[in-house]
Amino acid sequence: MPLGDIVVSILSYPWVDEMHYRRRTIDFLIEHEITEMVDTTNIAGWPTLDIPKDELFKRLGMFKKGAFLLLYRLADCTTGLSETPAIRTRQSEFLESLSSDDLASLGVIVEVMGHGFFTMTKTAIHDSGLLNNTAMPPSSASHLYTPDTTPFEDLWNDNWIRECMCVFEDLVQKYGPAFAYAYIEGSNDCVRRPDLWARSKLQNGLDNMNAYEMGYTMSYASLQSVVWRVFCKKTGCSLQDSWNVARELVEVQMEGYKV
Repeated sequence: MPLGDIVVSILSYPWVDEMHYRRRTIDFLIEHEITEMVDTTNIAGWPTLDIPKDELFKRLGMFKKGAFLLLYRLADCTTGLSETPAIRTRQSEFLESLSSDDLASLGVIVEVMGHGFFTMTKTAIHDSGLLNNTAMPPSSASHLYTPDTTPFEDLWNDNWIRECMCVFEDLVQKYGPAFAYAYIEGSNDCVRRPDLWARSKLQNGLDNMNAYEMGYTMSYASLQSVVWRVFCKKTGCSLQDSWNVARELVEVQMEGYKV
């Protein structure tokens, strides 16, 4: 990449490396099943357009890229903060500064990834042999997280997966697309193993959720609920109608892309 007349500082190359890493992460997630938005029936009700499939894939890819960039901005806005109250205040301020279109994109992409996480985890549990006490194939285990403390009977119950999904969504908003990449693909990095970090964060989130449910601690509302609350305020819609309004806004955005 030629630098031309750009002034290079000592921090330039780490920054360039981070930008390349983010681009690879976004490209990976756009193609991964965790962000799948196309099926023959569209039962999930994702934003779509009545256009040829090849063009639809291109426009969905452009939507996902823009939404991932927003997720990175949401994560970046809390850089340097360590205390939860300060982090949540900064996140709220950032969300309040966004347009209705941007809030729709954020809300939709996180819902998409949460659904993808749920589907992947449920499939992996059934394919792994955990439910019939057979050995778990390594290929299935790489995309499956089941804490040692999880009661066996909970693996039959979708509620446990939904709890994991809620924590996963919150972590994607806190750490950006890099968290999803680390969770899914981190085991392939044999030196750093970022998947172990991602799984520890997921476990910590589950522990905090359980402590709150048992009345031991106070808790903040999920960041996704904050996104939808701000979205409803800006668009004047009810929470009940928020998904349909957001989906329509995303579809209008997709229609306007130059492919």
